[in-house]
Amino acid sequence: MKEKHAVAVIGNYPPPIGGAAKNTEIISNALSEVTEVIKLDTSVGGLTHTKSLGYHIRRIKRTVYILKRLVKLKKYKQLSVYIVPDGGVGIVYTFLYFLVCRLSSYKVYCHHRTFQYIDSYKIFAAISFALIRQKARHIFLSESMAAKFMDKYPFNGEVLISDNSRYVQIIEDVKKSGGSNLILGHLSNLCDEKGVHEVLAVFDLLAPVIPDLKLIVGGEAVDSLVQKDINLFQSRWGERVEFVGYVNGEKKRKVYDEIDIFLFPTKFKQEAQPNVIYEAMSRGCVCVSWERGCISDMYTSSCGEAISRSDDYIKSAVQYIEQLI
Repeated sequence: MKEKHAVAVIGNYPPPIGGAAKNTEIISNALSEVTEVIKLDTSVGGLTHTKSLGYHIRRIKRTVYILKRLVKLKKYKQLSVYIVPDGGVGIVYTFLYFLVCRLSSYKVYCHHRTFQYIDSYKIFAAISFALIRQKARHIFLSESMAAKFMDKYPFNGEVLISDNSRYVQIIEDVKKSGGSNLILGHLSNLCDEKGVHEVLAVFDLLAPVIPDLKLIVGGEAVDSLVQKDINLFQSRWGERVEFVGYVNGEKKRKVYDEIDIFLFPTKFKQEAQPNVIYEAMSRGCVCVSWERGCISDMYTSSCGEAISRSDDYIKSAVQYIEQLI
């Protein structure tokens, strides 16, 4: 006799901490309250910004393990598979998961959290999604994301929308500036892809003309070169800048509550709908981001500014902040 229904959740789980991994864990925990959940963690350690040969060797081993687990799950009377497809080279791993799901007749819930195969058509992504066309429901972060996906990869399955604002709570009272000081802020894995150098450059230009301007940066440098740039910047501005390292929970909320203007000039190819922007908005920060993925869908004029990808972020952010103050 086959066992009861269950959901297999395939995706990155923390650690390391990233928006996609954190969201997968939240969804997995929510599903576990209503059904049995089998966690199939694709994480092999390390940040997604650094994908060496060693990373892919570990990932191949992990993929083989998950494929074996997937095949054994045929014992369930009905199995649904929730999966976050990889972008870039990682779509090869997703293809293999989809292949087993197709051969095993599993129902697939495909939650798209990257724009890498949406910004530009990928033939291997098309083949992968075609595999599950008859058994899949696609979950997107916004209506525009769904439309852009369907322009490149036609399908006739069910479309669901679930954006990342569901993971934050709105403050009850509107935050007011804590005093005469204006505080800029940035929270992320500190690397060029996430825009840390643009953040430092914006402060470099504004600090000489705004005497009370300060900067708070949360997160850890992804490599020694970024840390070297941060150290030089710190020595230049001293107490006017504060690097607080990795923050989470109440400590993260306190950091957001200190920040007046949140800067997020991401260049990350897989960027879709960053949690940190919604988190900053939920704590009353004005946000100034570069327009990638679904970011423009997150903004109204009262939230801040989503700068066009064709514009110079540093120049545009400086002009916006000067006008704002």
